[in-house]
Amino acid sequence: MKKLIVIFTLIFLAFGFNACDNYVIPPSGDVYVSFSTSVQPIFNSDCVSCHTSRDPILSEGVSHNSLINGGYVNTSSPESSSLYQKLLGSHDSRTSTNNKAIILDWIEAGAPND
Repeated sequence: MKKLIVIFTLIFLAFGFNACDNYVIPPSGDVYVSFSTSVQPIFNSDCVSCHTSRDPILSEGVSHNSLINGGYVNTSSPESSSLYQKLLGSHDSRTSTNNKAIILDWIEAGAPND
């Protein structure tokens, strides 16, 4: 019986850890995404190595204004935003699918600055 419990536990853990790697938050438009706690950390880890001196500037404290004033975000057609299109195109490998979904959710929510 103990052997059976161990086997089921190992199977459960294997599927659980594998599922986390493939989990993607679907863009829904109904999700509130905080710029300061969800989007800016993506920029900090994946983008600022290049985008501290080239447009859009994605450094903390100036990134939101740079994106909005630079025309990189289109809240009326989020998927056509140049920020999102760049992440699907030439910058595709720079961040994860999950991070792209978070950014799209943020744009769909109206790109709030919080």
